[in-house]
Amino acid sequence: MASVVLEEMMYCEECGHDTLHRKNAKKMSWIMHILLTLITAGLWLIVWGLLFVWHIVNKTATSVANSWTCSSCGHKKLIAL
Repeated sequence: MASVVLEEMMYCEECGHDTLHRKNAKKMSWIMHILLTLITAGLWLIVWGLLFVWHIVNKTATSVANSWTCSSCGHKKLIAL
């Protein structure tokens, strides 16, 4: 999975105004998995399914660590899913 940094303008309670917030995220390479599924005649679907389930479980378990961080003051903002 590739790591990316998401950026979004949000209201910061510490700063009192809208600031740029950043969050680390991971994205699954869908094209790679589709190609591997075609090359292996569908056998890669088993691995892909396990990776997908692991990604969902891991994402909810680390949601506190992946909270949005204000770029001005460093205040962390957790947004419920």
